[in-house]
Amino acid sequence: MQRFQRGVITAEPGVGSFVVRGGMHGYWAGHVKQTGFPVSNEAVDVSGVGVQRFRNETLVWSAATGTHPVRGAIRGAYVAAGGPANVGAPSGPEYTVTGGAAQDFLIPATGSRYTFTWHAATGRTFMVRGGIRTGWTLSKRIGAAVSAERGGLLRGGSWQNFSAGRAYWSPQTGGHTIRGAILGAWQREGHERGLGYPVAEERSVTGGAEQRFERGIMRYSAATRTVTTVRAAPPAPEPSDTTAFDAEAARFGLGAPSGGKVSVAGTSARRYAHGTVYHSASHGYVLATANVAAVWERSPAMHGLPRAAAWTGGALSTRFEKDSLVLDGAMGKVVRSDLALGAGDALVIGDSQVADTSWVGKGIAANGYHLTAYRSGGIGYVADNQGNRYGSYGTGVLDNQWALPRGTPGMIFVGGSGNDRGSSSAVITSRSTAVIRELQRLYPTSTIVMTGVISRSDVLYAERQRVEEALRVTAETTGAHFIPLRGWIDTYNARGYMYDAYHFNEAGQVHMGAIFAPELKRALARTS
Repeated sequence: MQRFQRGVITAEPGVGSFVVRGGMHGYWAGHVKQTGFPVSNEAVDVSGVGVQRFRNETLVWSAATGTHPVRGAIRGAYVAAGGPANVGAPSGPEYTVTGGAAQDFLIPATGSRYTFTWHAATGRTFMVRGGIRTGWTLSKRIGAAVSAERGGLLRGGSWQNFSAGRAYWSPQTGGHTIRGAILGAWQREGHERGLGYPVAEERSVTGGAEQRFERGIMRYSAATRTVTTVRAAPPAPEPSDTTAFDAEAARFGLGAPSGGKVSVAGTSARRYAHGTVYHSASHGYVLATANVAAVWERSPAMHGLPRAAAWTGGALSTRFEKDSLVLDGAMGKVVRSDLALGAGDALVIGDSQVADTSWVGKGIAANGYHLTAYRSGGIGYVADNQGNRYGSYGTGVLDNQWALPRGTPGMIFVGGSGNDRGSSSAVITSRSTAVIRELQRLYPTSTIVMTGVISRSDVLYAERQRVEEALRVTAETTGAHFIPLRGWIDTYNARGYMYDAYHFNEAGQVHMGAIFAPELKRALARTS
């Protein structure tokens, strides 16, 4: 090992020579015995997350989180979930929970948070995410997860099993945990169909504990070891404090109210025949038409809180903290009223392979286009990364989960995704055909380019190759331009540029971008 001003170079017979520097070196220098010597150089993901493998553990660094080790079963689950591209970087070290261990992760670019837990008795590791994670992190007293999250509950709810209890989530109540005798009594009362979902965590009271649910309170007595239920009386009529809501609704002609006030995504709201009026401390009373309200409430974090409403070109538009939305009558969709694309723009739809600094982004930019991207790790035409609730290409385009831009982009690029390998070829072809047909309807004069799925040539990538063949059928059916990517990792000698099985490191993004750019140019030059 030789030391330099900004790092070290290590050398081991039969292993090789590697550089440890920057944030990696800062951590490793104080934990050499624990971490061991490096077995790879650092690889930096397109999001700026660095990963370096050592003999005993892997170190992961980002500017937002610093450097932390990932080891053992949690490391295996982290890599299987897509590593930095899909789960980001660890925001702290591994820690102990009831029944096992856990480690938290953060995607710096989006703020999305995930936790992997390891259960000692079974040796299994599961991800905890979204609203379930929000409830679990309130106390973490129910320990390590022993199952994956499961949906299908009343009113769109979901649940997950843990070593010492369960966590439940619904859009109306958020995430909360239930455990012990109260959990058993709640289940006997009929689960969420009985007392409803939990609306608070269990708390200690004199002589025991209690927990509030939508339709009552359960109290546990330590002396008798029994649980009693106090059902809530029907709610009193809501005070008539809706004057400001009604005035805003009348000003824009939303029609008659359809109920009292409700809580929606951090706001108070009141529904009307043709829309909803929202109130927040930050922005006051703001309305949205029914169509815009439906899009915003499905993914409020994507747009931010409503700020103002105004008539724009004969339609009522709502401005949010991050964008503005309006129902476009000609397109038949809620779209971005603040964004119109032109001949020099590319509307880009994709997964973790797609970003301004990725090989795809570099290739598109090299052809003279400015990227406007709808992308997220873990998604595809069918696949939906439920952890960040971003949706799939299908729900985004067909179901209007995404508000697409107006205008006529010079190119629409839709990247094939290996995340769809869990679906049958027939489903992939059907869903992708519907997506491409809808994009052709929305942007009839734009050139649409589809790609296959980046892969190696060997049988280990057979499922990714199968997805590509299903997408090739769609391209032939719809007339979209198609760029096959099967075997590209081997064809272009890129195995040494990978930081995991599917993603390129920083040098790999440059290497593959230079290859992709002329292929894209040739595809654009072809006639349908």
